[in-house]
This record gives sequence, C-alpha cells and structure tokens, in this order.
Amino acid sequence: MGFDDQNSAEALVIEPRDHLDRGAFAQVVDIGFVSEAQARERRRGQSAGGLGNELGDVISDAALYLPFAFVAGVNAPLVVLVVILGIVGEMAGALGPLLGATRRYDGPFGKSDRAFAFGLLGFLIGVGLTPGMWTTVILAVLLALSALTILNRARSIVTEAKARTP
Repeated sequence: MGFDDQNSAEALVIEPRDHLDRGAFAQVVDIGFVSEAQARERRRGQSAGGLGNELGDVISDAALYLPFAFVAGVNAPLVVLVVILGIVGEMAGALGPLLGATRRYDGPFGKSDRAFAFGLLGFLIGVGLTPGMWTTVILAVLLALSALTILNRARSIVTEAKARTP
C-alpha cells in the first residue's frame, strides 16, 4: 500500500499485484463457513446468543468485504451496495420470529454464498487477475442476487406468518 502526499484518496488504494496480502483474502471463505457452521450447530439458541450471533455475522461480513472497495480497479460503490444489501438480507431473515415466522435462510445469496463469492473474488485478484470490468460485472450480479434474496425472505416470512395466523 503506497502513500502519496498529493492525493490522500490514492493513499488508501491497495495495488493488487504489488502489495496485496493474498493470504488474507483467502481466509474470507474459511471465516464465513466456520461462522455459519457454528451458528447452525448452536441453532442460534437463546435470544441474547441469537442477537449477538446475528449482529456479529453482519459486522464481520462488513469488516471482511468492505476492504475490497480499496482495491484498485474494483468498483467501490458496488462493493458497498453488496455489503449493505447483505446486511439487509440477513436482518430480513432474522425478523421472521418477530413477525410470527421462523428465521429465514431463503436464497439465492445467503451468508455462505457471499463468503464463497468474495473469497473467490479475492483469490482471483490475489493470483494476479487485474480487477476491471470483470469485477464490476460480478459485483453487479451479486447485487442482483442480494436483492432477490431480500425479496424471497420477505415473501417467505409473510406467507409463513399468514399461515400461522388463525
């Protein structure tokens, strides 16, 4: 990561080929899958544990994925939008019990899918593919899948809640 006194915005840009810690991006996949496996094993249990888990999931996702916005050639606004819709999607699913339904995991783009997608993106950048139009296209697809996931979870919650209402 190079610093330039002339332009502070450029100082925050990571050059993928020169200074990227490739191992750090590869761990995105591992962290995402381990977190999800632990959460399901504990069944998101008690309310305090469930709250901590849900908040921890979205905070860790943001911490892991937002740095992609600083990679030179990656469309930063799209990264931010994908992260925001990921948070909205997880919170939408978590609202199920509040509305008389179960916690919803409807896809097509849940937490594990995001972990895989960003892990693959990091891997491809890490092995030397120069970010550009291909990363923008991938992020646009991820954004669309995130929006569809929110809609699917919301529909499922409403349908389930209506079915449980006498």
